[in-house]
Amino acid sequence: MKKLKVAILMFALSLAGALAPAAKAEPFDPQSTAPAPQDPPPAQASQAAEVDLKLERGGKVSISNRAGKITVTGWDRDRVEAKATDVEDSSPLPVVASADREPGTVSLRVGRYAPRAGDEPRAPRHASGEANLVVQVPRYANLEIVDSFGSDVSVSDVQGNVLINQGNGDVDVKRVGSLRASRQNGDISVSGVDRNCQVRNLNGDINVSDVKGRVDSSTANGDISIRNAGGDARADSATGSLDIRCVEGRADANSASGSINLVGIGGDVDANSASGEVIFRGRIQAGGRYKLKTISGEVEMSIQPDPPGFTATMSSYTGELETDFPLKVDTPSQGRVNRRVVGRYGDGQAQFVLDSFSGAVRIIKGLAAASAECR
Repeated sequence: MKKLKVAILMFALSLAGALAPAAKAEPFDPQSTAPAPQDPPPAQASQAAEVDLKLERGGKVSISNRAGKITVTGWDRDRVEAKATDVEDSSPLPVVASADREPGTVSLRVGRYAPRAGDEPRAPRHASGEANLVVQVPRYANLEIVDSFGSDVSVSDVQGNVLINQGNGDVDVKRVGSLRASRQNGDISVSGVDRNCQVRNLNGDINVSDVKGRVDSSTANGDISIRNAGGDARADSATGSLDIRCVEGRADANSASGSINLVGIGGDVDANSASGEVIFRGRIQAGGRYKLKTISGEVEMSIQPDPPGFTATMSSYTGELETDFPLKVDTPSQGRVNRRVVGRYGDGQAQFVLDSFSGAVRIIKGLAAASAECR
């Protein structure tokens, strides 16, 4: 038990350290008379109730909104349009736009400067301090959400690269080219990525589906679900369950405190949990490598009734070792505790390493439904 607690603590600390930002920004107070906590707008920036700018192919749109919501939608025009309203009373707010910070980039943010004759720019005194920023961009645009400290973010139908920097709020992404997203607090939901997808979270769940490339995901506190990935998939959580289904490539899964469920994995599997069951269901591949381990929980492989040959190393300190397949045993189980079996089925080319400290270890003949799910 002491080893288990240490393992969970070390995993959580290492993951939280990797995800934590260097420093936390202070929230903006709309009622303050002090200058807003942003750099002055660039010399050629413009401020208007609505923005309409042209974006060339290969260009990028950079967006900031510290509190409220950011909604970005791709369309078939070559224009960037943006408008903002107050969350509380829907009154229009100014949008500051700049096309000269870096070549090919359009920068947008909700206006924090209200012109006052003979005075320094100050924050507009709108009702809530939270803004809804709605932006339409060409589908080919690259997109960067620079500052969303307290904003939910929604992005859809953008075929370029999408980068969402750390913030607090939910993220919902649909039909994009590639994605890199980070949150400090909030759930992340992703559906439809043409290339690779990387998501990081400190506090919140992650749900990813329909990615044609690789999926790389991690959260310190939350569950992770990955479904339908055309490449490899990786999921790490310090205090959550992992559910990975229908992955054409390799699957790597690690949880310090949660169960791991793997269904329909086309490549090798490496799954480790400190506290929770580890389950694999699906067809194994000839010559594949499958490692399932947990300290506290059951380990089970449910595979096709007529699999290619495999060699299984099964071990458990206090649990039973069970198999539906006739194994040619090289190393038999010994004693009532610390059992270990090494057995071969058929040509023995695929490799299973199945281990639980305090749970049963099983290899069973699975149902067709497990494989049918991923067709």
